[in-house]
Amino acid sequence: MNLEQIKNNYAVSQGYKSWFNLLCSALPNTTKSRYINEVMILVQKECLKRASENAYLNGSEYSRCGCEINKESITNEINIIK
Repeated sequence: MNLEQIKNNYAVSQGYKSWFNLLCSALPNTTKSRYINEVMILVQKECLKRASENAYLNGSEYSRCGCEINKESITNEINIIK
């Protein structure tokens, strides 16, 4: 998922047609700020998910070097900046 898809999916989940519509709505700035923060967390989760799927060890793709990466250690909630 790319950034625009994440933002638009989030907006739809909140009852808006798109991220642009959400931002243009007459919501208080505090609510918009909360929405932005929630999207930032979703983006971080997607980044960590990608990192766990594309991890390398010592310059080698982990599936080729016989090493195993614990994907959960990368995608763990403790790695999300809140």
